[in-house]
Amino acid sequence: MGKFPFHTDTAYWPVPARYVLFHCLAPGAGDRPTLIIDPRDWHLTDMDRRALCNEVWRTTTSQSFLCTIATRRADGLCIRFDDACVTPMTREAFRVRDLVRALIRDSTIIPIQWRAGDLLVIDNLRLLHARGEARVADPDRVLARILVRE
Repeated sequence: MGKFPFHTDTAYWPVPARYVLFHCLAPGAGDRPTLIIDPRDWHLTDMDRRALCNEVWRTTTSQSFLCTIATRRADGLCIRFDDACVTPMTREAFRVRDLVRALIRDSTIIPIQWRAGDLLVIDNLRLLHARGEARVADPDRVLARILVRE
């Protein structure tokens, strides 16, 4: 029920969901926002881009597998990042994790303030999202989430 850090939904899937749809059924008393950042705004060196796309990580779920946290597409990098379920496996991957954490910390955050009936569609491979802080406890907040594969 608390705040939750920036992540890619389903980062532990072999191919993460492409889109996440959030439908606000009840915004809750805490006025808790969903937070969005766009990693394509990050100023990465070529070496950083290569490390994001090449260093080995492992999912920490029961069906663990090796992966990278980024892939190149014609329209930019696609990010797979979730500190809770993807862990670095090489010394350079640990450096990349620290870099990504710093980039997240310094990113421009777009807050989404919910109203009942709102629908938010995010490109899960482009944007990272997080659950923000509530002013008061909000067990009455209800967001329905739908995952869409490409």
